[in-house]
Amino acid sequence: MVLQVKFFPGVPDKFEKSFKIQVAHFEPETITIFCEGIFPRICLDLPRYSDPEGHYKNLSEIARDNLTSLPFLKQSKHTGAAPG
Repeated sequence: MVLQVKFFPGVPDKFEKSFKIQVAHFEPETITIFCEGIFPRICLDLPRYSDPEGHYKNLSEIARDNLTSLPFLKQSKHTGAAPG
């Protein structure tokens, strides 16, 4: 049996996500996925300017909030267990 999991983080950050899976009469097992989201088509090696006012940090937080508020990126409440 092969279990293939695809996880698309949507934001460039480190993630740890877990879900449970139950096969037949066996106890549910927790599967934990560790990944790091990247944007592979963007590669910049430029020095960052000093940002004492925190403008860049604020924009970064706004962008992350906007991306993580998309419905398909929200974590499911479903445990993955088979119906009884």
